[in-house]
Amino acid sequence: MADKRKYERFELKIPSRIEISTQKGEVEILDIETNSLSAGGIFFKCGKTLPEGSQIKMEIALHFEELKTPADPDGTMVITASGHVLRSGHEGVAICFNEDFDISTTLNILRDKK
Repeated sequence: MADKRKYERFELKIPSRIEISTQKGEVEILDIETNSLSAGGIFFKCGKTLPEGSQIKMEIALHFEELKTPADPDGTMVITASGHVLRSGHEGVAICFNEDFDISTTLNILRDKK
């Protein structure tokens, strides 16, 4: 069966944080580790199912040796994105990104929430 994905998928385990807004208006913060990442979304194992269609905000923190400075000794680049739960089951959760992503060197939306 041919792969019909629009974007190439990369098998990467990256610590990330997501904020989920369910259709019932509830908000939950999850610290996760991605299993795969593409320009179109992510897939991760969660241990529970998430309601399909739930809106998410997400921060993926990438660390690069080349970005290290005295102001940022970790060399962090942050991808901030929003999207929705595309599917969720015992194998994991797939999130489809919206097109409103941002890349910066600062953790923003989810840094102090737990």
